[in-house]
Amino acid sequence: MGDISSSQQKLPSMEFQHDENYHVTVRDAITRKLFDVLLYSNRKEERCAGTVWLLSLTIYCGHNASIQQLLPDIQEAFSHLVGEQNELTQELASQGLSIVYELGDDAMKKSLVNALVGTLTGSGKRKRAVKLVEDSEVFREGAFGESPSGGKLGTYKELCNLANEMGQPDLIYKFMDLANYQASLNSKRGAAFGFSKIAKHAGDALQPYLRALIPRLVRYQYDPDKNVQSGSRLWRSREASCLALADILQGRKFGQIFYLSFVPPFSSMYQNEGATEDCGKAFKKNMDSCIPGHDDIKETVRNAGDRLCRAVASLTGRLCDVSLTPVSEARQAMAIVLPLLLTEGIMSKVENIRKASISMVTKLAKGAGIAIRPYLSDLVCCMLESLSSLEDQGMNYVEYIHDLDGIKLGSPMWETLELCIDAVDSHSLELLVPRLAQLIRSGIGLNT
Repeated sequence: MGDISSSQQKLPSMEFQHDENYHVTVRDAITRKLFDVLLYSNRKEERCAGTVWLLSLTIYCGHNASIQQLLPDIQEAFSHLVGEQNELTQELASQGLSIVYELGDDAMKKSLVNALVGTLTGSGKRKRAVKLVEDSEVFREGAFGESPSGGKLGTYKELCNLANEMGQPDLIYKFMDLANYQASLNSKRGAAFGFSKIAKHAGDALQPYLRALIPRLVRYQYDPDKNVQSGSRLWRSREASCLALADILQGRKFGQIFYLSFVPPFSSMYQNEGATEDCGKAFKKNMDSCIPGHDDIKETVRNAGDRLCRAVASLTGRLCDVSLTPVSEARQAMAIVLPLLLTEGIMSKVENIRKASISMVTKLAKGAGIAIRPYLSDLVCCMLESLSSLEDQGMNYVEYIHDLDGIKLGSPMWETLELCIDAVDSHSLELLVPRLAQLIRSGIGLNT
C-alpha cells in the first residue's frame, strides 16, 4: 500500500493519533488502492490479494459508517470477482457476497438477489471489466492446447500471435467469445457457492424466481463442465463425508478401524503384524481427515467437521485409555494420535483446531497411564511452550494481579503437566531432563 506510506510522510508524526483528517486520508488511500488498482488489476495475483483485503474489511469493519457507504461498490466488486478462474478468489468473493447481504438494507438485499439470479440465469452483465494487456491470462495454461509452432496458448499476446500466424486477425474475436463463455461458467460456479447461504436469509424474496432458478440449479449439478459441477456439489460431498465418518467411528475397536481403510479384510487381521500396520494407517487417516473440516470455507461443512472431531476425540480417548483398551493397542493408538496432535493440531493457525487439540491431549493424559511415558519429553515441552504462546492475551494485564497463579493452574495445559508428573519414571526422566534444560535456556515467555 504505497499510497499510505507516502501519506504518512506528509503529515507531522505528532498528529497521527489525534488528527481525524489523517485517518480519513488513510482510509481513502486504502479504498483507492483496492478499487482502482487491486480488484480490477490485469494480474490475477493482485486481484486475489485485493479480494482478501476487501473480505477482511467487510467482515471486521462492516458496521462502520464509511464501509456502509461503500457497500454498493463492494457488492459490485464481489459480483465481478466470482467469475475469476482462481478458485481461492472465487470462493472468497462468494463468501463476501453473503456477508454484504447480511450487512445491507432492504434495497441492497433486493439488488444482490437480482444480481445473483441474473448470474445464475445468464442474464447478468458486468458493469466494469478488467483491462487486457499483453501478459493477461485469458485461458489457463494447457486449457487451449498449443500453437502450431509448439508455443503456449494462454495470454492475450499469445492468442493474437496465433491469429496473425494463421492469417485470420478476426479470429481473436472468436477467442474472446470463448473466454467470455468460460468467465460466465466461472461466475455461475462462484454464484453457486454463495447462493445457498443467501437463499436462507432471502426467504420470500426468491419466490418470484424459483420457476426459473430450480431447473438451472439442477442443470448445474450435472453440468458437463467439471468446475460448475464442483461448485454445486463438492461442499455437499465434504459435509456428507464428515457426517458419515462420524457415525461409522462410533463404538469401534482398534482392530475394526481396519475396515475403514477400504482394504479387503483378512481372516488373520488380528494376528497378522501387517494387518496391524494397516489398522494404524487407517486410524491415522481418520485423524488427518477431522482436522481440515474445522477450517472449511462452508459453514455447514465446518459444523459437520466439529461433529466428526468430537466423534474422533471420543474414539481416541477410549482407544488410548488402558482401563478400556488392551495396553498393546493403547500404545499403538497413542503412537499415532499424540505426535499428530502435538505437531499439527496444537500448532495449527486455526483457533478451533488448537482448542480441540489441547482438549484431546488433556483427555488422553488422564486415561493413558503408562502408555504415555514414551512421549513425556515431547508432551511436557509442548505444554510448557503452550502456556505462553497459546494462553489468552489478557494474561499480559492479569499478570500483575494476585490471582494470576490460580488462573494459570486452571488451564488445560497445566492440568496436562500435572498428569504427566504422575506418569513419569526413571527412563522417561532421562529423555525429559535435557529437553527441559534446553527449554529453560532458550525459551521466551516462560514467565508462565
